[in-house]
Amino acid sequence: MIRFYNKLFLTNQNTCFNIIKILDMKKIITIILTLLLPATCFAQLRFLYDSFDEIHGFIDLSDKTDENGQPLAILIVKTLDISDEECNKIMFSTDVSPNLEAEYRAGEVWLYIPFYSNLLKMRQPNNEDYEQFFFPFNLQPKQGYEISITKYNTELYAHDISYNYLFIRSDQPEAIICIDGDYVGIGEGGKQCEIGETHSWTMDCHLFHSDSGEVTITEGEPVTIERRMRPAFGLIKVTTEPENGATVFVDNKKVGVTPFTTDRLNVGEHQILVLKEMYHPQQLTVNVSESQTSDAHIVMRPNFATVNVSTTDDAEIFIDGENKGKGQWNGRLFSGNHLFEARKSSHRTSSKTINLSLGTTKDIIIPEPEPIFASIEMNTVPQGAKIIIDNEVKGLSPCVINDVLIGEHIITAEKEGWSITEHRVSLKEGDILSFNDSLSSGREITITTNVQGDNIFIDGRFLGESPVKTNLTIGEHRVKAERNGMAVEKQLIVKGNSDNIFNISFDMVINVKGVTFEMVRVDGGKFKMGATPEQKKLAEKDESRAHNVTLDDYYIGKYEVTQSLWNAVMDNNQSAFKGSNRPVERVSWNDCQEFIRRLNELTGNNFRLPTEAEWEYAARGGKKSHGYKYSGSDNIDDVAWYAGNSGNETHDVGQKNPNELGIYDMSGNVWEWCSDWYFNKYSRRSQKNPAGPEKGNKKVFRGSCWYNDAKSCRVSNRHSNDPVYSLSYMGLRLVLEK
Repeated sequence: MIRFYNKLFLTNQNTCFNIIKILDMKKIITIILTLLLPATCFAQLRFLYDSFDEIHGFIDLSDKTDENGQPLAILIVKTLDISDEECNKIMFSTDVSPNLEAEYRAGEVWLYIPFYSNLLKMRQPNNEDYEQFFFPFNLQPKQGYEISITKYNTELYAHDISYNYLFIRSDQPEAIICIDGDYVGIGEGGKQCEIGETHSWTMDCHLFHSDSGEVTITEGEPVTIERRMRPAFGLIKVTTEPENGATVFVDNKKVGVTPFTTDRLNVGEHQILVLKEMYHPQQLTVNVSESQTSDAHIVMRPNFATVNVSTTDDAEIFIDGENKGKGQWNGRLFSGNHLFEARKSSHRTSSKTINLSLGTTKDIIIPEPEPIFASIEMNTVPQGAKIIIDNEVKGLSPCVINDVLIGEHIITAEKEGWSITEHRVSLKEGDILSFNDSLSSGREITITTNVQGDNIFIDGRFLGESPVKTNLTIGEHRVKAERNGMAVEKQLIVKGNSDNIFNISFDMVINVKGVTFEMVRVDGGKFKMGATPEQKKLAEKDESRAHNVTLDDYYIGKYEVTQSLWNAVMDNNQSAFKGSNRPVERVSWNDCQEFIRRLNELTGNNFRLPTEAEWEYAARGGKKSHGYKYSGSDNIDDVAWYAGNSGNETHDVGQKNPNELGIYDMSGNVWEWCSDWYFNKYSRRSQKNPAGPEKGNKKVFRGSCWYNDAKSCRVSNRHSNDPVYSLSYMGLRLVLEK
């Protein structure tokens, strides 16, 4: 059996003493009232402390939980000499639950108790006082316990008063307390002892002297013994000169860096070792005295020389083959021979070998590396072309250039009105290269558009339908493409080294009831979807399976759907942040479907929400992707309205920088619904035009919004919600199939 008083006094001594006093007074009062009160009154009830115990065996508590869904423990209260009528009127509670679930059975009360309760209270009708029982240990959920209750009587009282309480407390919370050889607690503990007998006690604690004694228990107040244990340890304070920061070992165990004071150590000798780079190891023996702090001051012996190394600002310094940076370096080196070098691309390495003495300081100057040259001879037809090497004009053809450094170079010849020639060369020491270039007066150019059959005009002259080839003179030209009444005109500058393909891609402009919006063509291709390397450790678990995805061509909205467009189609605007050019928000996924249905009726087109793959491909920049963390930049403030700059509201679309495809706000402003059902794991397999799971509970949305942090604005970040939700950060972007 588990003793009640042990827990009671371990928990709180003062409270315990008061309880004992109260209980003693209650016993006296009960005896008096038992003699004076009519027989119809209820007798005073009490807990039988020694009766508390665990129930071994299965008790089904699977359906019993508290208001927070936490499982309960069960306490079966056995009523030894109490009638069922009296029993049914007893009220029980705990320190955490004023209303316990109770089942009154024949001779028993089943109480369902939160396992984190500390005490049980029992109160009878017409009695304001509680009888209290402190649980001697933490109850376990879904575990059964039992205790008995009975009526006070003089016989029991006479038995109780033959005992009193002995309580031992140490100033060390880790001290082991024993009474009469029995373990009673750590730091403090108590035991119910017979009156008139002498009882022994001990307390033991690591690094302290043991303490013990005897005491005779007499009638009256419980006995309390408090002791301060005498230390059996000392400390060591370790310091080093001329520098701190040395690693300290005590008895071969690493403990810290200087200056350092150890934890408690046993009295006697201890080995101290200090280590620091560039210094000799130092070891000493320190004798630790009781309750004393011993000083261990160690003078470190240097094992280095100090050097200041310099060379020309653009040359790299190497010491013993290790790169130390450009121009200058100073630091410490071990004594002995060291190789100092100055290296520079296309130059001959200069070096010195120097012997360094212990404890010295030395200035070392490494001579400038010597350049290594090759020669270039250039002839052109016609003559007089500028010869340019790595963007530096070296002369007019014909010419010989003798001061060309070895290595990789780009050599060009250009003359106004003529084509440009280009050579990429790799020169070695002693090379003499000759070039004879013929310059042409024009260049063949192929002009394409993103849809074949567009009409192409050059400088106002109709050439034919795209794609077309033509010879153009060096210089500026105007190229125009026409399609279904729409036209795009761009400037084409033809150079001798121009690309021979010139593409005109114009976006689609659509008008709905006087409101125009633009769709950007996205050329299909293959990309890696999910947690690609630029996302680093920021990626969430549902992004983690990066996989290959191939998409066909499509059009996507240049901007998020604005409130003006939504109002033109739906004749309403439920947005929280009003503004005609702000993105519409507070629209559910279901709302978006109705908007798209009406828009398609008005335009005769087949608009829809983007798939998750289409959204991410466009956000990454499609074929023009630079691998940015956010849509269009690695600097979030350049491209997104988010928690760091939004002022807790949406903003007009298109105010931040676009991404590589000319698309705006794919990071930040509002989250954008996608067509896919959400699934928390990507497939590892390559996919073509994936549309997500066939069914689910939540729809995907992408891009983050005005109140989220930068992490949420990443192009691979995913989120989901119920399709019926309409919130002040939820909007959309349209897709039109080619």
